[in-house]
Amino acid sequence: MNNHDKLIQELNQIPDHLAATLLDIVYQLKKCDRYDSNTPKPIQSPTLNSFLGALKTSPSFLGDPVAIQHQMRNDWD
Repeated sequence: MNNHDKLIQELNQIPDHLAATLLDIVYQLKKCDRYDSNTPKPIQSPTLNSFLGALKTSPSFLGDPVAIQHQMRNDWD
């Protein structure tokens, strides 16, 4: 099983709100100048700075930060 198949298998098992966040990350990676879908070369590891602000418009993090934290903590209750 190649990485693409593994990724698809994992994506089929996650909740929709997490899929939306992952989709935001994929879009951010595609905007990164290190990503080139036409050339099969190794992708350099992005720096932490390249991800700053990447999720600010994600539907998973919109709203009151305290309420989001409470919701995340209550997932295990």
